[in-house]
Amino acid sequence: MTRLLVVGLALATTIFFGSGAATSPLGAQAVSRPPVAIGDQIAGSFGDATGHSAQSHLVYAVNSRVWWLFTLTSTADSEGGTNHVVKTFRSSGPDLATATWIAGADSPAAAAASPNAFMGGGRALGVAYLDNSPVDVIHADISMAFDGQDGRTGHIRAVVTGTSITWSSWNFFDEPAAMWTLPHGNTIGVSSGKFIHTGGPILQQEVDANVRKSNNADTGSTWANGFSVPAVIDGSMVNQDNALAFAPLANNVMLAVYDNGQGIEPNLTNLRYKRSNAGGAWSSIVVGSQAGGDGNVFSTNATIDQNDWGLVSVSTNQVYGFRRKANGSGIDASSYNVAANTWSAMSPAPPALGTGQSFKAGAGLFGATDGTSVWVCVISTDIANSILCSRFDGTAWTPWSIVAGTEIGSQNRNYISGSPQVGNSEIGLIWTEGTSLFDVVATSFAATPDVKPPTVTLTTPADGATVTGTIPISATASDNVGVAGVQFRLDGLDLAVEVTVPP
Repeated sequence: MTRLLVVGLALATTIFFGSGAATSPLGAQAVSRPPVAIGDQIAGSFGDATGHSAQSHLVYAVNSRVWWLFTLTSTADSEGGTNHVVKTFRSSGPDLATATWIAGADSPAAAAASPNAFMGGGRALGVAYLDNSPVDVIHADISMAFDGQDGRTGHIRAVVTGTSITWSSWNFFDEPAAMWTLPHGNTIGVSSGKFIHTGGPILQQEVDANVRKSNNADTGSTWANGFSVPAVIDGSMVNQDNALAFAPLANNVMLAVYDNGQGIEPNLTNLRYKRSNAGGAWSSIVVGSQAGGDGNVFSTNATIDQNDWGLVSVSTNQVYGFRRKANGSGIDASSYNVAANTWSAMSPAPPALGTGQSFKAGAGLFGATDGTSVWVCVISTDIANSILCSRFDGTAWTPWSIVAGTEIGSQNRNYISGSPQVGNSEIGLIWTEGTSLFDVVATSFAATPDVKPPTVTLTTPADGATVTGTIPISATASDNVGVAGVQFRLDGLDLAVEVTVPP
């Protein structure tokens, strides 16, 4: 992640580096970049356009070295008809902190299966990324429904590059008429052998946990779209199961974690889980039997919003579940035992939030990993709705800290999400902002803490020189990570405009 260096000049004063160490009359510090709104209110009235943490609307294309955003908007979600598309945007480069965003090609229009069916919100979209080197592959899953009419789930594949996206065709599954739930909660998981698993309530008429597996693994430049018959894996819900996540285990076995359906909407009281059979096959229960599932993720119940939890898969043998504490003072964490197919409290537990910090209810919980460490981020209840993150390095947690640039002004942030995998050594974050029409906003921070301060050298005038009148000012700046720009300051005020182009 590159940084903006501020060069400060002052008469008869000592300037300090951002680290706080006294050096010379010249000082430099890193200045945070503010989060960037992608387009202009691209979500329309969909306040949940960034989805649940498990829906992965933001991905980093490893081979193309750009970020891609996938989202739904109210302006492309009519009742019935074909006005149902996935919108796309790509970054101008690999550094999410400094990138600009360019609109990509929409998905092909997805026709509804009934006269009034609609998607109804951003959580009707699930996304997954596959690194089929040298090809970057995207899978997207949507659903449409209307009470008393047939429901439809659609799945599509795309290949992205640094400048384009090429879509394949939709594959549809229709379920006979029912009373349907919102949000639709579509989710995609990818097994260790790259079979595609999807889940969501529109796959089956009841309020149960429903999943399916692709007929073919996606390992190359092409893939044959097709899925097994949906399986009902847990029917213990009293209310809707509107949120689900997958974690890949060894040998194509898959773990599903989901809303227990015991809370009054939009709440849940615990998470439940189900492990697939060998090879990733799913067994279906008898619908209406109230059976299924392998148990609860947490040993105690807590009534929270169905959006306020996340699943982080560090590896095929290391999976963690997180949820908001009921009082908002922090998060609960649970660790999955692969051998026993059980969950227990994570040790060490995540730290409590600091003074003046509280987890905003319903705003979401996002988790990411680089295959070793885990990052968990939430939105605070302060006036700025600052974003708070903590890192677990496999041994200890860091205190919660504010993501630079998110502590400014008065904001209304919700539905925090991002890329579940670290990309370009960055944690990529997205969320929505607004009250009636919504922006999708993005930012990032370095996965590896940057402890080396930037350096600058004043070349004109000479260090320590006494000057009068109008004089030219020049300097050189360097940083071990990178320099995005240089801003001169005189007596604490900006002097001319920021220099962003190397000489």
